[in-house]
Amino acid sequence: MAVLLLELKEDRRGPLDRLEALLREIRRGASKRERLLMFKSLFTSWVDFELLRLMPLTENTLIYRVGDYLVLCHVSLSKRKRTKWLLIGINDDGKLFANWVSDSLKWQWEREVPKSEEELRRELGFDYNYNGEPLPPVEKPVRIRVQGDLVMSFRAVSADEVRAFFTDMIISALAERIIEAEERRLMEELVRGLTRELRLSVGGELRRDGRGWNDIWAFEVPVPYLNWGKRKPLREALKRVVKEMWSRIPGANDIVVLREVDVSHQHESGASLGSLVVSVALRAGPLEVVAEKFGLQELARRCVEEIRPVPTEVRVGNHIIRTLAYPRRISLAFENPITGNREWVDVALVHEWMSLLTLYAVDDIVIEHDEHGTRVVRVMKCEDKVYEVGFTTTDTGEHDGAIRNRIILERLAGLRR
Repeated sequence: MAVLLLELKEDRRGPLDRLEALLREIRRGASKRERLLMFKSLFTSWVDFELLRLMPLTENTLIYRVGDYLVLCHVSLSKRKRTKWLLIGINDDGKLFANWVSDSLKWQWEREVPKSEEELRRELGFDYNYNGEPLPPVEKPVRIRVQGDLVMSFRAVSADEVRAFFTDMIISALAERIIEAEERRLMEELVRGLTRELRLSVGGELRRDGRGWNDIWAFEVPVPYLNWGKRKPLREALKRVVKEMWSRIPGANDIVVLREVDVSHQHESGASLGSLVVSVALRAGPLEVVAEKFGLQELARRCVEEIRPVPTEVRVGNHIIRTLAYPRRISLAFENPITGNREWVDVALVHEWMSLLTLYAVDDIVIEHDEHGTRVVRVMKCEDKVYEVGFTTTDTGEHDGAIRNRIILERLAGLRR
């Protein structure tokens, strides 16, 4: 082993060049796999090195060099076994990393392996590696690999645009709470009308399925077992009564409109009792109408004036990200005009559907990792600009994390040295 380490130390080529040469030797049988051990200390972690050791190196293993990356592809002769893909690259600290590539990339690469590093980066989900220079206030989004497998999307937006976005998010959250309260008021009035005027017995609680704009509310009317001949007439009668009762409720269809009423029969096999399930589909009026009716614009504007950037810390995998950014979520109190109660509403100040972890930053971004150390991503500070940054990892897929877990657990179980 000492001879191997001395040989590696005296080799003046880069670590990726040396590894590529050795892998090609092992593939053609000119070297033994044991020689890979001299590269163990050159990997970011022992787990990355074990990923390499899992990769078969036979005549069916293809080795591609794409810029500062090695792409290994082992094509199985068995149709029941998948082709294996491994990506090896160089981290910011000069150490090697390995990723087991996901199926989504694998099938694309089987048709045509990327011929350039630019194409490979695009397949992995980023445009270029961060070079340490301050990021300019560009409006077109760019994606940069900032540390290890951490990718940051980046674009500059005007401060007015961010404030307008915050205002819209607050108005939407308040309107949603008001609409939910109005829907509940209307449905409770509907059930009270059925029980008081028609003396119907309603079982269970009101159930709501939806989120403020196109909701379906449901309740049950217990009935004994009904034969086929009675089910349809009773369903139609109850549906007609529900529509009539709705039209008599004060304020019905002002900001919440009745879309449809459906009645179904529910009965479990062998049971003597069943129920008629009443489903009431509602639709809320346009957001602008709700906001204007209850003066939500002014309330949201006052709230936005009080929002300031704060020291922020978030985590993506093992990366800890610190910067000065606007809060991602706030809580505000308002008097609900439907219930008359003072209520707290949580408001997300980012798009919750975004797959990225998004921040609106106004200062440099510090990234810390237990293996890669600390990296500072500098930005050009502008008074009228805010930087919308999102974080994710390179698109190597869930197989990489699953295989890493297996390697670690095998080590804990004594199955791997």
